[in-house]
Amino acid sequence: MGKVSPRRRRRASNKGIPKNAVIVPNVPMQDYCSQIPGVYYHFGKLEWRTTCRDPFNCSKRSQRTFGVRKYGFYEAKMMAEVAAFEWEKHRNFVLYLQTASAGNAVPGHVHSPPPAPPGSPQYYPYLPYECYTYVPAELESPLTPHASMEYYNNAASQLSNI
Repeated sequence: MGKVSPRRRRRASNKGIPKNAVIVPNVPMQDYCSQIPGVYYHFGKLEWRTTCRDPFNCSKRSQRTFGVRKYGFYEAKMMAEVAAFEWEKHRNFVLYLQTASAGNAVPGHVHSPPPAPPGSPQYYPYLPYECYTYVPAELESPLTPHASMEYYNNAASQLSNI
């Protein structure tokens, strides 16, 4: 009797890049992985895919694809991550409404969605102005020296001297 082949494992996030993968030029290897759950790159078809579960029937799954040839590598990745973020936000809201209608919801509590991907409108890479502990004195005034009329008048006269 022959050996039994091992069962195939399900797709894991750390599976790596297949040996027969089509690699896009000028794209580093770490960019083929996404940190957003449900977003992955299909190496055979050169597309980013995002999957989500239906909020009413968890066994039903939906999928959207974004082709690299149509959108470009990074644009397709960003679109897939934004789509996954929107789906997860919608799913969490529907689940909250279901628990609220059943009377089991905690007042004022909504499931927090995963962090927004870079490039989406909800992503802010910088802290708000109030969060900085040190603010230079010249930024405290409502008008900076560059916003005054004298600065613009002097700039025009300097350009005419050239």
